[in-house]
Amino acid sequence: MQIEDIVAFTELYREAVMASFNAATENILETIRHEDPFDDRHVVAAVDFTHVPYHVWPWIDKDEKIPKAEYPPMVSGYKEDGEIKHGYTFATITIVGNDVPIILGIEPVKERSAWEPEDAPADSKADVVDVLLDRVTSETAEPLDQRQLDTQAKHG
Repeated sequence: MQIEDIVAFTELYREAVMASFNAATENILETIRHEDPFDDRHVVAAVDFTHVPYHVWPWIDKDEKIPKAEYPPMVSGYKEDGEIKHGYTFATITIVGNDVPIILGIEPVKERSAWEPEDAPADSKADVVDVLLDRVTSETAEPLDQRQLDTQAKHG
């Protein structure tokens, strides 16, 4: 797969995921907006990076470093409990108002993996966190009193 194809697929994938999610989130916010869920509250936002396993091996021959040409570009390698696994990565941002968590943002994360070319595109986790934080403040029009990041967001 060519780098241009990876970039195009990544953007199409993101657009498909985000269109549905944004519509659902707006529906939730419209439903609760009249209740003022963030009024006079300590507003906490938590960012979490989550992996969804994908159980197909990316290599034709790992020793010879021959990857499968049609392996999904959004799948990347990650470590869990010291074991290398493969999967999709998503970052979510959850805001808590009136002690009820509401997921207000999700971003698919494209990470570079060993089976991809060296110049394959990858998302910066810091940029993903910034996008999510910007989304929350624009959606709720509320300042955030506290931000919590999981280990991947801090050190990813």
